[in-house]
This record gives sequence, C-alpha cells and structure tokens, in this order.
Amino acid sequence: NTAVVTPTDATPADNSSTVTTPVVGNLAISKTGTASLFPGDELVWTLTVTNEGGTPATGFTVTDTLPAGTAYSLASGTDFTCTNVGQDVSCLYAGSLPVGSSAQIVVRALLSASYTGATVSNTAVLVPGRPDSDSTDNTSTAVSPVTFTGGGGGAVVLPTPPSPSSFVPT
Repeated sequence: NTAVVTPTDATPADNSSTVTTPVVGNLAISKTGTASLFPGDELVWTLTVTNEGGTPATGFTVTDTLPAGTAYSLASGTDFTCTNVGQDVSCLYAGSLPVGSSAQIVVRALLSASYTGATVSNTAVLVPGRPDSDSTDNTSTAVSPVTFTGGGGGAVVLPTPPSPSSFVPT
C-alpha cells in the first residue's frame, strides 16, 4: 500500500511511503493410516492438506520419512509430483489450492515380514511455501497396530480341495 502527500513540496522524496504486508494463510495437514496389519502387509497412508485461509496456496511440499521396517512402494496425488530417495518421500504441489479446499497424497509401503514392533508410527510434515499463521498443524502422525496372530503376512490362503472319495460318478 502506498500513500502520497500532495502538493509536492521542497523535499519530494519524503512525500510518499509504501508498506508491504506478506499474505498470510494457513495450511494444515492430517494423516490417516492402515487400521491394523500383520508383518508382510502393505501400509497405506492418506495425507490430506487443507487450505484453511488466506489466499490460494501454491508451491507447498509434504515430506514423509518412512519408518524403519518398511519399504517404499508408491506415492501419488493429483497435482503433486512425488519423489523417493531411500526412506524419504517428498511431494511438491504444482497446482493452486483454493481456500477451503483439500488435496490428498496416498503413500504405500510394505511392512517387513520379520517386523516385531507392536505399532508402526509415521509422521508427515507440511512445508507451506508462504507465511503460515499456525504452524502447529503442519505435522501429523498416524499409528497402526501390528497383529501377530490370525493370519496376515500378505499370504493368500487357498481353500482345501475336496478329497477324491467325495466325488460321485455320474
């Protein structure tokens, strides 16, 4: 915003003043994960970024370091370009996210068949790319309990075939 004093006096250099105010908004992230899994199963995390105010958001990044005992499978989302290096997943938003709108990323990883922990905990971090009025909502963690009984391991259980004596000739 610029203010100008008129008429011009003997020192015109001080007849105007400009103040620049950065546009502040609020982006927030939430993360959900697989409700329960067995060692060897696939984990699926959904990361949702919401533009809670200010102006349309562009150029923000979501980072997600996969926990030990997992192996990266896939990360994707509309208007996101995702890359993976080791356990680190990084997704850059290339679109313009309107105020009140959300964008999602789905991250998939395999849990090691030899995993022995009781839970798998994973945290995503949002880097807004502009001043953010509330940085407390720029991280989100999902915790998935791991079950060790009753199947799992990604194995497919086939039904037991009938015995030959159960066939009746026609």
